Amino acid sequence: MGLGIKGYLPMTPRNAGLASVQMVDRILVPNAFDVQTQEVVVAFREPIPLDVQLDFVSLRMWNLKRTSGYGSGHFRWDGSPGEMAISPMRTRLSDDRLRLVMDVPLLFRADMAVLHLQVVEPSGDRYPLELYTRPVHLKAGVPTTLGPEYSSTPQDLKPGNAALGKQALARLNCVGCHSLDGERSVGPPLNGIAARSPKPLREFLRDSIMKPNKVVTQGYPAAMPSYEGVVTPQELEHLITYLEGLK
Repeated sequence: MGLGIKGYLPMTPRNAGLASVQMVDRILVPNAFDVQTQEVVVAFREPIPLDVQLDFVSLRMWNLKRTSGYGSGHFRWDGSPGEMAISPMRTRLSDDRLRLVMDVPLLFRADMAVLHLQVVEPSGDRYPLELYTRPVHLKAGVPTTLGPEYSSTPQDLKPGNAALGKQALARLNCVGCHSLDGERSVGPPLNGIAARSPKPLREFLRDSIMKPNKVVTQGYPAAMPSYEGVVTPQELEHLITYLEGLK
């Protein structure tokens, strides 16, 4: 395990460290995550104990767009920015308790699928399971085949809220590459960004988040992915309002 690493690129001349991880209690260990047209299955190494509860949290799917730039936004099956939020119609365990089976609406090809589950122990302790796969074997979805539940709809935006923008900054882990205290990192620091950025400010900040390769700050690599479709339009308004107020 390397220590002293900030963001996605090493920022210290020497990174070293040792870590030891030992399992001291039982934990559910998935060994397969399979996405099919109308069924999602998670298989486990050992049967799920009778006193353990396994709850569905979310299933998200999205496509990517390949370009010459770094990274990609997230795109729905109809091509609009965003992610598909899938709600299972039924969730059940197999008789041998080795598989969690979810019956879902018709699914289509996606570059990425992320399943979030929550394990509830008899003691009440909870821990998450987060599983990733690439269901590129499914048939591609086109607008004419998508039902209304998978169509994007315009959103009426409220004025940005700085407190909610701060929460978005934490959720997206922006400080992994951008400091708030002026320290140099992979990307430029965020404190004082309003004072040193081109005007109109909100337009510049929006482009910096959604189209980061449009303007790259001198002295920094073009290493930021697009967050188009990753943040919702409303969340983007909150985030921009928070960044406007950073001193």
